[in-house]
Amino acid sequence: MRFHSLFIFLLLLTVASCNKGGKKYVLNGRLNQYVSQEIADILEQPQAKANSPLSEMDSSWVAVLQSFYGQRDYEPAWIRKRRLTKQGDELMELLHNSRSYGIDTGWYSIATLETYFKKNDRIMADTLLAQADVLLSYSYLLMANHLHKGIIDKEGKPINSNQLGEIDMAKHLHTAIDKGRVRESLLQLQPKNIGYRHLQKALEEFLKEHALSVDTLNIPNADSFPAKAQAKAVEQLIRRKYLSPKKTNDNKAYIAALKKFQELNGIEPTGKLDSTTRESLSTSNYDLFLQAALNLQRWRWEQTFDTEYVYINIPSFTLQVLNNEKLVREHNVVVGKASSPTPELSSSITYFIVNPFWSVPRSIATEELLPKIKANTGYLASKHYRLLDNKGNEIDPKSVNWNNVNSRNFNYIIRRDPGTFNDLGQIKFMFPNRYSVYLHDTPSKNLFVNDVRGYSHGCVRLQNPVDFGFFLQERDGCETDCEDLQALIDEMQQKTIVLKKPLTIYIRYYTAAGDEDGHIHFYPDIYGKDKALEHLLAKQPKATGLYTGR
Repeated sequence: MRFHSLFIFLLLLTVASCNKGGKKYVLNGRLNQYVSQEIADILEQPQAKANSPLSEMDSSWVAVLQSFYGQRDYEPAWIRKRRLTKQGDELMELLHNSRSYGIDTGWYSIATLETYFKKNDRIMADTLLAQADVLLSYSYLLMANHLHKGIIDKEGKPINSNQLGEIDMAKHLHTAIDKGRVRESLLQLQPKNIGYRHLQKALEEFLKEHALSVDTLNIPNADSFPAKAQAKAVEQLIRRKYLSPKKTNDNKAYIAALKKFQELNGIEPTGKLDSTTRESLSTSNYDLFLQAALNLQRWRWEQTFDTEYVYINIPSFTLQVLNNEKLVREHNVVVGKASSPTPELSSSITYFIVNPFWSVPRSIATEELLPKIKANTGYLASKHYRLLDNKGNEIDPKSVNWNNVNSRNFNYIIRRDPGTFNDLGQIKFMFPNRYSVYLHDTPSKNLFVNDVRGYSHGCVRLQNPVDFGFFLQERDGCETDCEDLQALIDEMQQKTIVLKKPLTIYIRYYTAAGDEDGHIHFYPDIYGKDKALEHLLAKQPKATGLYTGR
């Protein structure tokens, strides 16, 4: 009896001596009190772990992990019997495959984790296992953050702190492990927009089919070296999985493959090896992957779109109407040139004007029209322009001493009459925005045949705009009492038509998009925004390989 009491006393003394910091843990056959104590110590002072990824942990994540481990009495979450659990293996697989989501694997200290699991030093085992377990939990939270909000914000600042404030992440992680839903719990935090979902799935397929080589292939001018150019194009089409190696000498299959390539890269599918096609074909698989990854980052900044909306993607030069994620209609558009880019914005189309006037923006009036007026005071009348004062009263241009007028003291309004010659064409669609841009017809309809359509001063020119007007009328519930748009145009009557049901419009910039068939469509970076975003991401301390590894 005396021996039994002494044994219990010594056992309690041993547990107390291991309980650094005075914390008490409920121990049982499954738990290792030394590992639990190490976990508690790490989270009490993570900065003390020099040369460890945990020393960089933001305080917002420390608070989440303290809550998470506190709920489980600091029991390891991912490791049992010194091995990774099924949930731990599942998380490691996700971290390894983070490129499928456009995220650099370097963010998750995978090499460090794998080093921990290869250690055989039993003296250090408890400390290492504790660090490995906490690092796995931290990596889970980081990946959740990255999938949900991205690596940096729109200003280029790194997102190191918890951006999932609306979600109890300690509870979220606990439930994920408890129910064996680690993968599902992470992936459900991704953006819900169909544009993101399609692109992410397409990127996943791309990575299954293509090695991320940085090699490019120079394709010579097809006019000067037709046979050599086609041979190189065939080689690249095979490498990019557009053409079967068995069809190397099949010209019909080659033309079909080239047309498919052109279609997915925003090029008119002519089947001809023009300069735009040659340049696009020469791009490496790595650069294509990077382009898709950059656009997934953009989607993580995005608001959730309405159920029904107009979507203008600047680099694809298209306008789409979508309803319940289904394409209703599509139009080609012309957007702003690089020197006067079309802005990204969200608004609602509230009305449209048939046979509109065009009030010339001051910048165009002073930079483009003023020199012509000075050279010929009859220029305005010959081009159907009117000169107005600030109160809207018409002025005879010949009554003005133009020698004394310059861009600084120009105090007039120039307005163009309605008509086929009007820069806005015969119809314009209005949506409130601080940039004073709108959607409109154009007399320069020949521009719509070009693959790259960046020609405007910032507004968006629409192909077949009257059809879009008919669509808005029909959507508005107008049946028998509709204004006859074509009659108004033909009779040169100006008419403002206010919509009963405004339609949301989003103007965005995405140079890569996925489709329902799992293909990625690539578009030109006409404003250089991909390069700018790549530069911002490359500046991040853990952007190893993905954004810097060319």
